[in-house]
Amino acid sequence: MNRQQVEALCELAEAAGRATLEVREQGFRITDKADRSPVTEADLRAHRILVEGIARLTPDIPIISEEGELADLRERCEWQRWYLLDPLDGTREYTAGGSDFTVNIALIEAGRSVLGIVHVPTSGETYVGDLHDGYAYLRTADGAQRRLGDSTTSETLRVVASKSHRTPELEAYIERIEAKFGSIDALAFGSSLKFCALAAGQADIYPRLGPTSQWDTAAGQAVLEASGGAVWAPDGTRFSYQPRETFLNTSFLACADASKQASDYCWSEF
Repeated sequence: MNRQQVEALCELAEAAGRATLEVREQGFRITDKADRSPVTEADLRAHRILVEGIARLTPDIPIISEEGELADLRERCEWQRWYLLDPLDGTREYTAGGSDFTVNIALIEAGRSVLGIVHVPTSGETYVGDLHDGYAYLRTADGAQRRLGDSTTSETLRVVASKSHRTPELEAYIERIEAKFGSIDALAFGSSLKFCALAAGQADIYPRLGPTSQWDTAAGQAVLEASGGAVWAPDGTRFSYQPRETFLNTSFLACADASKQASDYCWSEF
């Protein structure tokens, strides 16, 4: 995918983000989907902007969106590459009036998330990671760009945790790494901003021992990996998006520094 197409995708994410803010300003109604997750008109409006715009930009690449119809496994197994979208990641933060929600666009190739765009409507910031070209950057609302992946140092291990999804398993894991590293700094972010915090050098690891879906993680993973980070599955292998019946993810550990090993953070003991 060339830079012009990536820029067009960023513009679509920004347009979808503006739509979410317009809906929140006008007022909205919350309904529950079949899986009991909340959905609003903002999710649906952002979905339409993204799907219609991407279909015009690259009509030959299939699209999976959280708010769209999901193609069956047999069809998806034939795809060499496809988009994975979350039009509004962090709906609970959004409905509560918070700022930690994002618009996510990922491009999957052979089970690997190779391009990620994470737009933050409330700040106007956009995180971009392209593994093919090997670049990751943050673009601010005024158009300035800053490269992601510059190393930072901290005497204390900085651990990102979800604002709204804390499980007993996660608490047990945090106790385990505290025993190894001593005191840690626990940081709370919502949505895909957890991956972006690692890419931006604000945190060191993000353990997730609880349910997520592929559209929650794919864009953020590409941003993080393009910035020099890694995401590991429970067995320490690379976290991937091979076609399978369910879109639910296993647990994973994201790390800002791909030169590390999962076992460095007690992940082999998971």
